[in-house]
Amino acid sequence: MGRRRDKSKRMTGEVQKHGFTWEKELLHNVYGATTEEMQAIPYTNKSDLPGALNRLTPGCDISVKTSGNLNAVCMGDAIRVFDAVLSGHLLHMTAVHYTQNDETKTKKVLHITEVDLTASSAELFGTVTRAQLEELDLAVKSVPPKRVPTPEEYAHMYAIRDALQVNSGAMHLDIKCDKTQSRLQCSFNRFRAFLEAHPSRIVARSDTHEFRGGSITAEISSGRRALKKKTPPPAAAATDLSPDSPPISTDSAVPPCL
Repeated sequence: MGRRRDKSKRMTGEVQKHGFTWEKELLHNVYGATTEEMQAIPYTNKSDLPGALNRLTPGCDISVKTSGNLNAVCMGDAIRVFDAVLSGHLLHMTAVHYTQNDETKTKKVLHITEVDLTASSAELFGTVTRAQLEELDLAVKSVPPKRVPTPEEYAHMYAIRDALQVNSGAMHLDIKCDKTQSRLQCSFNRFRAFLEAHPSRIVARSDTHEFRGGSITAEISSGRRALKKKTPPPAAAATDLSPDSPPISTDSAVPPCL
């Protein structure tokens, strides 16, 4: 969901390759897309695999996510996700959850879950409207490039976010605003609870690297990414997290979703 990353150019480091490796294997080994077809998917495509290339469920778009936190899945740009799940177009998300071994610097597949997100705006965003998301997005992006937000700007954007979060569903609204970026993203931060509450949306689930008649590499070489410390937002900005939730981060890379 959201802008498709140009992974061939941007995800070149060892730590960042795991998501691309597993995504490519899922699209080819499970959903039946050829190498040539995957290479031809445009950078601006709204999903990782257009429904026209999905041989397993023809017509259904596929979005692939990876996460090292069983309770978290980072989804990307909040407005793009909102539009995708509101449209009614067939859309499934396949999430690969993994464990990280710091001694061997490897990641091992733990679970693979395919979830039907078609017309799921109520479950994901509750009563939050697109206009409200646009207001928050504007507040975040109003911070000029190459500088951190002032305390007043932080307070303003988080006041809007916190008010919307109360009415949101499974999606957590994540503000990422620092010297390098001003973005509004969203994520599952209680993914297991979402699956338990909506079992009919689970298309398939595997506790191994084998999935729906195909398979992906069970364990790949990939170390944990070292994150730079950022100046945290005001304390009031992170009052809606539960103990099992991933932290709200102003960094472009949120640890649970690496």
